[in-house]
Amino acid sequence: MALGAVTGTIPVASKWSAGLIEETQGYYTVGAAVAVGDTITFTNIIPAGGVQIISTRIQIPKLDTNATPTATLLLGDATDDNRFIDAVSAGWDDETSYVTYDSNVTPSATVGVGYIYTAATSLVLKVGGTMATAASTGHIALWVRYRCVGNV
Repeated sequence: MALGAVTGTIPVASKWSAGLIEETQGYYTVGAAVAVGDTITFTNIIPAGGVQIISTRIQIPKLDTNATPTATLLLGDATDDNRFIDAVSAGWDDETSYVTYDSNVTPSATVGVGYIYTAATSLVLKVGGTMATAASTGHIALWVRYRCVGNV
């Protein structure tokens, strides 16, 4: 059984404070085999009021456990599925348990840093590529750092 379309947890509501830099976090516990096309939606993790994205960061377990992993991950929104992280590996060939991808650092970097949202917005982590050997356990974390700029 694949995950399908699931919803991540945001333990504390995202904050908006004029002129300040804020960070919010979401997480998801994997409980079924991961498949290509699966999505994890972090509902309204970006608050309303006008925010400019400084960075996004995901921490993932090996979701493709094959010695030569072929699955990828994308992080974006409903308009652009790879706005922040584009086709990074969902597995790796060493013994590291978890890896972190940051939207400001290659190979993850895309044009989404600096993007301004004016409405509450969900981010979606999507499994792409082809799955060699699917994992069925682990914890996924997402952090979003943003500047509260108002609806400019």
